[in-house]
Amino acid sequence: MTERVSFEEFDREVAAFQVRLQELRTRRVLDGGESGDEAAAAAFLELETAAEELRVAHEELWATGNELARRAPHDRDRDLLRVIFKDLPAAVILLDRSGRIRRVNQRAVDLLGVTADYLSGKPFPVFVDLPARAALRSHLAAVIRGKDEHVVTTSLLRMGSSIPVRLVFSTVQMPADSRPVIIALVLPADGAPSAGERLSGEATPSTGPAQSRPWMDRPQAVRAATRRLDLVTEAARLLLDEGGGAEGVVLHAVATLLCRTFAEWAIIDLIRDGQLTRAAVCGPADDASLSTISGLEQAVVDKAELPIAVIKNGQSRLYAHIEDASIFGEDERDVPFLSAMGAHSALCVPIEADDQSMGAITALRQRDSDPFSLSEQAAMEDVAGLLARTLRSERRLARRSAGSGALREPVSPRALPPPGDLDVAWLHRSPDPDGAVSTGFLEFFPSMNGWGAFLADTPSGGEPAAAYLSMLRQWINLLALTGDDPGTMLTQLNWAMRRLGGSDHLVSAMAAHFATTAGRAQIGLASAGHRSSLTLLADGRVQRTDGGGQPLNGSDDAVVHSAVADLGPGDLLLFYNNALFDTHNSVGDGFGQSGQLSIALARAAGGTAQDALDIVSTALSAFADGGLQRSIFTAAVRFTGQ
Repeated sequence: MTERVSFEEFDREVAAFQVRLQELRTRRVLDGGESGDEAAAAAFLELETAAEELRVAHEELWATGNELARRAPHDRDRDLLRVIFKDLPAAVILLDRSGRIRRVNQRAVDLLGVTADYLSGKPFPVFVDLPARAALRSHLAAVIRGKDEHVVTTSLLRMGSSIPVRLVFSTVQMPADSRPVIIALVLPADGAPSAGERLSGEATPSTGPAQSRPWMDRPQAVRAATRRLDLVTEAARLLLDEGGGAEGVVLHAVATLLCRTFAEWAIIDLIRDGQLTRAAVCGPADDASLSTISGLEQAVVDKAELPIAVIKNGQSRLYAHIEDASIFGEDERDVPFLSAMGAHSALCVPIEADDQSMGAITALRQRDSDPFSLSEQAAMEDVAGLLARTLRSERRLARRSAGSGALREPVSPRALPPPGDLDVAWLHRSPDPDGAVSTGFLEFFPSMNGWGAFLADTPSGGEPAAAYLSMLRQWINLLALTGDDPGTMLTQLNWAMRRLGGSDHLVSAMAAHFATTAGRAQIGLASAGHRSSLTLLADGRVQRTDGGGQPLNGSDDAVVHSAVADLGPGDLLLFYNNALFDTHNSVGDGFGQSGQLSIALARAAGGTAQDALDIVSTALSAFADGGLQRSIFTAAVRFTGQ
């Protein structure tokens, strides 16, 4: 390996090389070799070229060395100043004209409890207690305007704790910058311990960033992770317990959980009918906070920039230190809600399910609590995801319940004949009062010459059958406009069901038409798979009118049984679906076949139509000791003769 030489020795070697090259050139000329050997001439040419390059490089090296020699004292001074700034025993922060942090020393990093990279570019006022920020900005503006140095007594925020300090602001003009730089010197407040004493418990400075970050202590990190896991677990348990309850109850329960275990404030905003509404607010229980809670509940959510942006973008936002207090709107006094809540750290996450935005959860912490972290953001997103799935399930159930309610609607007649010659009442009983859908319906409707009735049920169950019956109900009301004959109505209905219905549901049906004359009422009856009806005469006798025919939708050729019931004053016609007649008790006896139906009806002689149904319903309950197997539909029509 070539021994390293000094710059001066290299300079002498270059000069000696130039001398030897000139001697060789002279000797060659004296020996007459310039016109002889071409190879030697080429070698000399290359050697002279290399010598010229070496000369130029040598001159540039000398120039660079001289420049370095002139600059070395300044660089050494600059390095010395950097070391002094970094290791000053007091916290020093350099700010630009807008109040943003440009550089901090190690003591400032230790004091604020965050890294220098995190501090760089942040507005310095966000590290000051929220109520004092406005005054601090005024002092910074005064310093920029060239006023004398300013001393401000305030409190700095460090990981949830408040540190009383005195801030000394002054400006310094940098040679390479036309605009001055603000220097903030942080001193302990009068009577307060120094920063080093607060951080380490003694007056010795911190030896490194790790000692200034207690949240990085392993046991504490484990405890924090456990708390986050407990939050998600408790939220899941809460949502399971509250599942099926009112949406407002669920939302307030989640907000209360977050206030109890995660933050001082929790606000949930939901999209309802295309509008963003405030669904739940929870905060501290003191009087001032209760007033703020009331204001938040009544506020216009469209002015809250934070949840709107989170819902629009579908991305969470975390503010370890809140810079703009107006991002959550203002109260009626034009005071920012974040200022009224004393919030210094904010976390807002979207409530989403199936890539659909449903709202946002905003959690806020006051100055005495640690700022939110990214791991806490992940836990909050898990809670929001659980809430979104719960709301999605509840809303689906509500829609299904609403649909089921619409499908139960065909059970109830939408109109009854007006009071007069006919006294009409109806009854429906279901084996499951909370059942989702019905399997039949009873309808009364005006016809061309009087009134009609239609009763239908199907052995098929579920929502498809109920939806099919709802369609039949509409068809019946249309067919009633074409004629009065119930048999013709059933035949036309069967034709429509076979060609237009698109279903194979069999339907047992009975149609009736009521016509009154002087002193009498004639009721035309037609049945398709319907067994019978009963007539209660005014003297208490019960007569049976047989039904018959085949259920509708069974074949293209409808088989319909027709009959006429002639009622005098005080007579009553009872018609019902097959389920009433076929109801069995625990020993296997049928309600109709055993004669119990007729016996019960006979006891209603002289009463109203409603009296007859009440007596029959009571007798049915006593007879069906094992409960009902299918829905019961029955109607009573009594001719009053008025």
